Amino acid sequence: MTASLAPASTARQRDPEERRRSRQRSLRGLAGLVLFFAVWQVLFELHQLNPLFVGSPSGMARSLYHLFATGSIWPDLRESGIEFVLGFLIGAGSGVLLGVLIGWFTFVDDFLDPLIAAFYATPYVAFLPLIVVWLGIGVWAKVAIVVWAAFFAVLINTIAGVKNTPPEYLRVARSFCIPRITLLRTVVIPSAVPYVLAGLRQSIGRGLVGVIVAEFFLASKGIGFFITSATTTFRANDAFAAIFITAVVGLALVRGVGVIERRVGRRWGLTTKS
Repeated sequence: MTASLAPASTARQRDPEERRRSRQRSLRGLAGLVLFFAVWQVLFELHQLNPLFVGSPSGMARSLYHLFATGSIWPDLRESGIEFVLGFLIGAGSGVLLGVLIGWFTFVDDFLDPLIAAFYATPYVAFLPLIVVWLGIGVWAKVAIVVWAAFFAVLINTIAGVKNTPPEYLRVARSFCIPRITLLRTVVIPSAVPYVLAGLRQSIGRGLVGVIVAEFFLASKGIGFFITSATTTFRANDAFAAIFITAVVGLALVRGVGVIERRVGRRWGLTTKS
């Protein structure tokens, strides 16, 4: 009983130190952002930046207020949000499923490894003309780009998680003659969860890039189309406002998955992977 309580006690002792370090990192990050925007604004006020091509933080703030006050940004956000959510769910879900199969079954790994390596090394932008031919320029064409962008990060991390299941876990489970499927479900998949969550964090950023790139070429609305339209009409502040919105959404999603990752690691006693 004493042994079982010791790790919890140690964790409680470490919590204040972890919170202090977390606050320090947050304050340093905030200071870095403030310094960045301050230098940007100073350069703009000193006329070192061309206002036709580079806006200012104050101008970007005014654009943000106008976009949300008038509601003109909401249709674009809704369009991009639908595309991202659909593409991310399909890409991440299929990446986890296929990653488990490849990591657990050697013959599946041998069969699919060359194909996955080839597609992973190929920029998805190269397939844009074919995707237009196959799916047109509607929502599903952009969803397909997001699926492609999000899929591989989750797939590769899931494969690594399954293959790196601690051998001692497998030996103990096999000593009790646990069926192979039960072993996969109760031992291998839980031990791979930190890797899967790390893959999800990476795929969020790649999925957002996929949305923006797809809307550059295949859309008449959405955040990517808004950025293109604002840039070509020399509305730099509006373009930077849309980029800022995208960055905030991406940061919030990545931080959210990171919180889940750390909580899962603490609860299950697993080491999270970045």
